[in-house]
Amino acid sequence: MADSVRAGVLPAPATRRSGDFIHTSSFFPIEEDGALVTSDSPSPYVGESLVGAQTRSCLEQMTDALAGAGTSLDSTLRVEVHLADPSDFCEFKVVWKEFFSDSPPARKTIAVGDEHIIPGCRLNLHAVALAGDSSLTREVVTADGVPDPMDAEHVPHGV
Repeated sequence: MADSVRAGVLPAPATRRSGDFIHTSSFFPIEEDGALVTSDSPSPYVGESLVGAQTRSCLEQMTDALAGAGTSLDSTLRVEVHLADPSDFCEFKVVWKEFFSDSPPARKTIAVGDEHIIPGCRLNLHAVALAGDSSLTREVVTADGVPDPMDAEHVPHGV
């Protein structure tokens, strides 16, 4: 997303470095011209859903912002997702799995209702990643005796 469009929505840079960590600002599903992302599907019952299209937009923006900060999705430690409706969670996860197929970051997903600053927005998200030149190593944390959330949630216990 162009910085001028982003500045019209959020008066903050897309990323900020703090030591070994890259923190992102929130990503909203808006196009370069400032319009809300919509699905290209002619029906809500076929093709990509509205939340799927908006999730894809947010994750593409996050990918670009992290690359601009010298890191990548592979170095992402944690993502916080704000969904307008919990019923969107399944369609959100379909796209999430495309972007984080092998080793997803830890994730907090919160249903916030239709309270986003952009009407019609189904989600927004922000993340923390390791800087590309960090000497730290990304490590997945697993807790013994607790069900593995990968099958249902496609997230580890922690990173």
